[in-house]
Amino acid sequence: EWQPTFELEAPAGSAVIVYPGMVHETASIGEGCSSSISQTFEVPVAAAYYRAFWPRFALIQEDVGMCGDVVETMVTLNSGRRVKPAQEVQALKSATAFAKKVDADGDGVASKEEIAAMAFRPTRHGEQRTIEELVSFHDMDQDGSVTAKEIEDSWVMFATAQHRAGAKHGKIQEL
Repeated sequence: EWQPTFELEAPAGSAVIVYPGMVHETASIGEGCSSSISQTFEVPVAAAYYRAFWPRFALIQEDVGMCGDVVETMVTLNSGRRVKPAQEVQALKSATAFAKKVDADGDGVASKEEIAAMAFRPTRHGEQRTIEELVSFHDMDQDGSVTAKEIEDSWVMFATAQHRAGAKHGKIQEL
């Protein structure tokens, strides 16, 4: 049986916010009527949250697992590029090529100007990620800058997560 990590009681008229992809349940403990409403908000996008948990979320076939296009858009800096599901060695080759294209001056850091040069092409759904969202997604050490290595790591994370998810759901044959 599932055991919750947290429990709380919400006073009448209050709201509880739960991040996307977090397993949760509600129970009415009073004698009166209660309601539970779920709503997913798209803005602001939970960029760092998606980056941290995508390998787990990719395995889910509903709810947050359906956000692959949102995450792929951040991985590719809104460039319109597609990330093929791949095992780590192949993913790293593609990631390195992409990171070199982003880091135009070759200094190892993707400046906001270099990111902007790749970004701001509308996604398939007409969305555009902001520079702040893209930096938040890639900046794993939270120093305020994005390195070519962080871009590579994000690409590899996404490609391998999609590969594992595809293998789990019979969409990709393991070699």
